[in-house]
Amino acid sequence: MVYFRDTSRQFYPWRFFAESMFAEGQLPLWIPNAFSGAPFVANMQTAIFYPLNAAIFAVFPTTLALGYSFFFHIFLAGLFMYLFLRYIKLDRFCAFLSSIIFMYSGFLIAHTYAGHYSIITSVCWLPLTLLLFEMALRKKSLFYGLLIGIPIGLQLLAGHAQISFYSLIVVGLYFLFRSFLFVKESKDYKRVSKLLLILALALGVGISLAAIQLLPSFELSQHVTRAGGASYEFVTSYSFPPHNLITTILPNFYGNPVEGSYLNVWNYWELCLYIGILALILISFAIYFKRKNKYVLFFTGLAILSLLLAMGKNTSLYWILWKFVPGFDMFRVPARFLFLFTFSASILAGFGFSFLRGKLSVQEREKLWKFIKILIGINILLVFIIGTTYIARDQIIYFAKNIILQSYQVSDHSILSIETLQKIDLVYASIINGLLILLALVIGSIIILTFRIKKIKPLKLKNLNIKPENIFKIAVILFILSNLWFYNNSFIITKNSQEIYSEPDYIVFLKDNSEGFRYYDADENILDNFQIIYGIHHINGYDPLMLTNYDQVFTSIHNLSDNQHHPILNLLNVKYILTSTQLNNSGFKLVFDNNDTYIYENEQVLPRAFVIYNVTVSSEAEILQTLKTDSFNPIDALLTDKNIDTTTHNGTGFESVEITKYSPNEIILKTNLAQPGFLVLSEVFYPEWNVYVDGKQQEIYPAYRALRAISLDAGSHVVKFSYDPSSLMMGFYITLFAIIFIAIIIGIKLIIHFNVLHLIKRK
Repeated sequence: MVYFRDTSRQFYPWRFFAESMFAEGQLPLWIPNAFSGAPFVANMQTAIFYPLNAAIFAVFPTTLALGYSFFFHIFLAGLFMYLFLRYIKLDRFCAFLSSIIFMYSGFLIAHTYAGHYSIITSVCWLPLTLLLFEMALRKKSLFYGLLIGIPIGLQLLAGHAQISFYSLIVVGLYFLFRSFLFVKESKDYKRVSKLLLILALALGVGISLAAIQLLPSFELSQHVTRAGGASYEFVTSYSFPPHNLITTILPNFYGNPVEGSYLNVWNYWELCLYIGILALILISFAIYFKRKNKYVLFFTGLAILSLLLAMGKNTSLYWILWKFVPGFDMFRVPARFLFLFTFSASILAGFGFSFLRGKLSVQEREKLWKFIKILIGINILLVFIIGTTYIARDQIIYFAKNIILQSYQVSDHSILSIETLQKIDLVYASIINGLLILLALVIGSIIILTFRIKKIKPLKLKNLNIKPENIFKIAVILFILSNLWFYNNSFIITKNSQEIYSEPDYIVFLKDNSEGFRYYDADENILDNFQIIYGIHHINGYDPLMLTNYDQVFTSIHNLSDNQHHPILNLLNVKYILTSTQLNNSGFKLVFDNNDTYIYENEQVLPRAFVIYNVTVSSEAEILQTLKTDSFNPIDALLTDKNIDTTTHNGTGFESVEITKYSPNEIILKTNLAQPGFLVLSEVFYPEWNVYVDGKQQEIYPAYRALRAISLDAGSHVVKFSYDPSSLMMGFYITLFAIIFIAIIIGIKLIIHFNVLHLIKRK
């Protein structure tokens, strides 16, 4: 499997869980292993209903399917780019070149390295969407408007809302641009109205196809920490720094994460926009020599706009959009607008190649010679810079270390600064290597451009004449491909899943002893979502979408050391605490000690389900304040913000409850109460859960802000909690209707087409 970052931490555990549920004949609606339980299918990035996931994971084992899917979607990105550019009249060599640049761009490969599976599966659908949109514009056909909705729906189902949002922005801008041209050229306002209908149909079909995912995801979005829009500071985190523009020519100027030398504010993969040196030269040709071409004009504007938006807080433009445009307050990492920059730049490189391999006028040749002279001057400058950098090595490293110390505002060598300072030598070596590679690439570009301008006789190879223009085409494509391959090949890392998810002694201990209970990994010894693979239950996990009510309770956990009062851990059914340091005066019992890994037992843990007889009704704020107090004891009283008749509930203490069935989507319990009480279930409260007491539906109350509780009369009861989200069923019917509608329209279209062909043949 592809190994690194989110692949092993998030997406593989999710797919493992999904495939396990499918094998049992169940939908993976709810996952109990992380965050004390959380919606699973509603999480857009799980992409359970994405058809290509269903096909690939049905054919290959999960360990292989994830890696194959990465590469397959990168291939699709290139294929759809090629088809789009061929349709807008670029020849096959130019379209192929753009496809290569897009496929092997720093953005796609770096995000593959980061394990951002849903980004890769979403990115590939934009060129197909634009292809069908262009076909609809030319044919003025609502049928093609319907077809546009298919890649839009697939992209939404692929799981990355941010990439889908950016892609829809492009579709909207493309519509406005082409509409403007139609009005300018022909004053045909009716055609613009037709285009608007096509756009509306495409969006309607796309959203309907993805409704099975969108409706549960929308429901979830109302209850996560990002609900209601995030702050400007949050959404602009991971803004592309302007000084990072140097990485367009020196991609490893700040080091390389594979080599352990990366030294910058944000993650490498979020700031990567490298597409190769010759590609940049071709882009400049497209902008200068083919600027009157409508496609060059649009994608030049899109490239500039997307680069400005990627800079986020470094420009005022992003603040305006965040303030006034819906959607911009939902996502962080503005640097992901580099997706659109890379997409546009790849297309522009194709147009630049089209110019270069076309018939050049005398004036154009003279301008190219001037450009070559500029490149020669750059080469001379590079030689000077390399020599100076090599000679002044010690001074440069000393200066860099001082800058680092000042940036961290430390006067002594803290741990952070020591780790950072140790990378300076590696970064220096990376810069020297980068300059040497840049020098070689510029020299190679000069040779290729000279080769194009000079008249060269055909070569003979085993009686086959190879035309000069074909030599040129092959040389350009191979040069760019080798440039990107040399840069990107180190980012493709694979590792056996059994090595990644090996089971050390402490995992074996937890698996053998934690059934029916949860654990708390205080120091993140178990990476993120690995507990899903191990089949144990954690009160934390790895997911940007955390339920607000649960987050409020989780962050109220008291200090572990020098504190023997741990009501939140008790309430969350935490029996074991895993740490890499010993706890002092914690009230916990040490039960495992091996290789600086410690497991403590919480002997005060409450069962997963219990009955309590007293209740206190308070506001949400008061409940949260109570949770943080030293005197809080969960069994003293049920805390809820719902108006409940408390007159019949005045007992004390608590009783355990028998759980007869525990599965992700359904929990069944048996109770026998001597007096009325409240059944408390240490499972996360979420509106789409239902409860049935002796077959009759009953209301679920939020308990202690984040858990579930129901009121029970005296006597024996069978209680069934089931997760049957109504939003999923509604989305299912909308999606089913959309599929049937599309199938009928396409079927009618095919019947008409074949009938027309038959009539033509008869005539």
